[in-house]
Amino acid sequence: MKFRILGSQVVIETGDPVAAEAGVLVVPANNFLWMGGAVATAVRDVAGEAVETEASAKGPGTLGQAIATSAGAMAVDQLLHAVIVGQDLQADPGTVAEATRACLEHVARAKPGHRRVVFPPLGLDPGGLDVAVVARAMVGAIIEALMGGVTVDEVRLWLPDAKAQAEFVGAAGTHFTRSR
Repeated sequence: MKFRILGSQVVIETGDPVAAEAGVLVVPANNFLWMGGAVATAVRDVAGEAVETEASAKGPGTLGQAIATSAGAMAVDQLLHAVIVGQDLQADPGTVAEATRACLEHVARAKPGHRRVVFPPLGLDPGGLDVAVVARAMVGAIIEALMGGVTVDEVRLWLPDAKAQAEFVGAAGTHFTRSR
């Protein structure tokens, strides 16, 4: 599904974030930026161990923060590590929303044409939140940021399955105008 908010396109689809070809790929992270969650491990396996070393050297991060690193062998320009959990590995919707906004604000500072970001769901692994809770937190943060003046070319929400996609589409509701 494709939606527009002001000048930004939002795409909600299933897909593997590791296959992303965008300006920025968001990676769910703990505050020490160890790449141990499912998405982070897959990214590290493709990008290379040096990315985890670089990320860990920038930690510890603050909950809700977005920390940029190189992307190694990934087909993206940069990785953004969204700090959504501490050492207890438990996320909360407020932190998920804050990290989502922080990532969008970072991407908005890129050069025009390079303001494309791919998000996996933040708060599932690590985090332990229900996909419906994650969908509401992330979609709400995206709407708030884009309506509040954060401008990006494209936001892609790449979800692991049709159930997650349906939750995110449902959370979007009537806030987005469908593009044709």
